Amino acid sequence: MTTASPNGTSRLPRLSICIPTYNFGQFIGETLNSIIPQLTDEVEVVVVDGASTDETELVVREFQRLCPAIRYVKLPQKGGIDRDMATAVELAEGDYCWLFSADDIMFSCAIRTALNCTRGGDDVYLCTHGNSGFDLTLLAPDYPAFRRHKRSRFELDDPESRRRYFALAATSEAFFSFMGTIILKRAKWRSVPLNEEYVGTCWAHAARLLAIGKTSLTVTYLAEPLLTRRDGNDSFAGGGVVKRFALAIDGYNRIAEDLYGRGSEEAKHVQRVIRGEFGIRHFLWTKELTRQQPARESREELDRLAKRNFRNGRLRGNVEYLVYRLLPAAPVSLAIKAFRSARAQLRRLPARQGPGR
Repeated sequence: MTTASPNGTSRLPRLSICIPTYNFGQFIGETLNSIIPQLTDEVEVVVVDGASTDETELVVREFQRLCPAIRYVKLPQKGGIDRDMATAVELAEGDYCWLFSADDIMFSCAIRTALNCTRGGDDVYLCTHGNSGFDLTLLAPDYPAFRRHKRSRFELDDPESRRRYFALAATSEAFFSFMGTIILKRAKWRSVPLNEEYVGTCWAHAARLLAIGKTSLTVTYLAEPLLTRRDGNDSFAGGGVVKRFALAIDGYNRIAEDLYGRGSEEAKHVQRVIRGEFGIRHFLWTKELTRQQPARESREELDRLAKRNFRNGRLRGNVEYLVYRLLPAAPVSLAIKAFRSARAQLRRLPARQGPGR
């Protein structure tokens, strides 16, 4: 959205908040409410609706009536998150684009922070986020993406800097898995086209940024939470738990192998991070789920994913794979029930009184 400068000439926004959405009418109002009070004449909001069938359009149109900085584009057909995200950036006019989920909440002063930091001119600014419950009760104020949680700058086209970046990664958000933490330079993003091979993986944006990083990409890790993510509302989990595992395990390992080569240091770090997010406890719990819901959750597919996730030639991974293969589902079910029973009993106990209370 072009705005008028004090001397009467038009100017483009410095920052575009890009919100791809599909059937999030229940949530997007809260998201916009967290953004609008922070807007300046340097910022626009671009909502790309992937042909929602719920009340999304009605909600956004009402906000648009009150806030002219919002642009709303409803696409004629559902294209999926990969295309919708790319379309949002294409339609944006800002020098920088902040990709943002339609159900998350921006912290106060976040836009001011984004405007200030992007004056540094780097290609990507990676913030962190808090975690909230479905009702937006704050559960954790910060969720670091790196082992060393302090502001750092990396040049991913420099082999040494890239190796340090990958080695410090603590979660897949270091590899751009969560779009809400990504503030990117639009010109840099547009320097390569959308790779159709990754459309449908849910990670086309991550593959795009990492591919750019092989030639020229500066990333500043802000080590500062600028939003809170609403848990319990994972739009990638609609096909079931096993399919959600496959999205991450297959998707990210494929990107790493395609870009850096199987067995490369970068690919090993990606596997390490993904294995940390989908560990043995998650697999054992899901193994029990395949017993309870065989029509929805495939045991055969889970077995394949476990092999890919754990069989990495290292002792710990091989041991975890054996535990997964050898431990029957029933004991896992009993262990889960015992844990829940014990937790319920503990909650019934009176609070322990400490000194001075």
